[in-house]
Amino acid sequence: MTRRRVWIIVGAIAIAVLLFPFKYEVAPAWSFDVVGPDNKAMSNCSIDQHWEWLAAGVQGDDAVASDAAGHVRFPARTARASLARQWMGAVRGFGFHSAFMGPRAYFRGCGAGKNPERLDVEKVGTDITYRYVPGSQARIKTLSER
Repeated sequence: MTRRRVWIIVGAIAIAVLLFPFKYEVAPAWSFDVVGPDNKAMSNCSIDQHWEWLAAGVQGDDAVASDAAGHVRFPARTARASLARQWMGAVRGFGFHSAFMGPRAYFRGCGAGKNPERLDVEKVGTDITYRYVPGSQARIKTLSER
């Protein structure tokens, strides 16, 4: 084989690896046990999950209400993305949003109003006990109150 053919084969393999959409986990499966201030299971408490991977251009929102035992389960979220797509997304988002280019998820707990409390739980594990205390969420001040 000539040297030129070797470089063509190596280049083709490199391009194929850069463009092949590998499967990645964006958010793991999560389990919540929702309890009230008295530590008793709360049913029908809606937990919202937002998951995203901005560099790969994927995101989604899910809402699940707790069952009679206070359990909420979110399935694992996966996405397929090539290395080239991830790099291009990271370059496009370079700057203020650079810190948010990797896969991440957060939750909004049950609560009244448009702004229920946000639960940033990326690094605490996949089994979480969420204690909902009505009225304990920080109230959002309107512009006229500021």
